[in-house]
Amino acid sequence: TIILDKSNQVDFHTDLHKIITPFRQKFKDLNWLLTDLDIIILDSDKFGEVAQLNNDSSSFKFSGQELTNILVNRNIQFVWGVLSGFNGSIPDIPHDKLPFADMNQNFWTKPDEFQISSSEIEIICWDSCSTIIKFKDDNLAKEFLTTFSDARVLKNAL
Repeated sequence: TIILDKSNQVDFHTDLHKIITPFRQKFKDLNWLLTDLDIIILDSDKFGEVAQLNNDSSSFKFSGQELTNILVNRNIQFVWGVLSGFNGSIPDIPHDKLPFADMNQNFWTKPDEFQISSSEIEIICWDSCSTIIKFKDDNLAKEFLTTFSDARVLKNAL
């Protein structure tokens, strides 16, 4: 589990377009469940809203290619949110079991625990001031740490 905060390597700490760079191909290969979203569309004055994210749903599902296209072509600040990446289909998750970021203390007390155990990658946008990323593949974690030298391994805070 890695945290990126206090970094000059990104314009803002939840800029997922840049954050996924070291593992973009793996990101494209997974299917994504987005939950607990609070976003700011920074280019809405030029391009309008992002239709796929413009409803009151508690969760959104995307193929990796679809989500990559949104992140690459739009300027979005993820204030809060959890992105869970899956090999194959996204499991059905009851509403009361959906991953969440806001007010979730487990990131600090159980940093290596995935909210959905079958996910391969979990990206947590924390109040737009940090991004926490959990990888099951150690090679992806190493690549991320190589690309973002300001990132660090998150340890149990207690």
